[in-house]
Amino acid sequence: QSTGAHRMLKFLSVLKYSPECSVQEFQAGIITGEKSVVYQTLAWLLPSVEALRTRAYLGRFLVRLDIPEEILQDDEVERNHQEYLELLEEFKSVHKATDQLKSNKYTAADIKKD
Repeated sequence: QSTGAHRMLKFLSVLKYSPECSVQEFQAGIITGEKSVVYQTLAWLLPSVEALRTRAYLGRFLVRLDIPEEILQDDEVERNHQEYLELLEEFKSVHKATDQLKSNKYTAADIKKD
């Protein structure tokens, strides 16, 4: 059960949830399943499910890897890490362009007419 609570805490941090109580109280409340903590969290989550769904989707891909400096000293690791960072930026721009296309009001039928 503790592992599930830790995964939930990590997920909530990706969603940028900031609890009303201290972080330590919040973590303890999630781990023990304290009702007031769970209800406050649900009260924050439920009204904005769609926006949070998008944030959760993007969060999976945009969480940066924390690689210690001593490991980055290796040339191959550094090269791969730089490529990883470039791919993150490319993902952001492709996702933004895709969102703009989705929000475009033209339908396939409109495009065929032109």
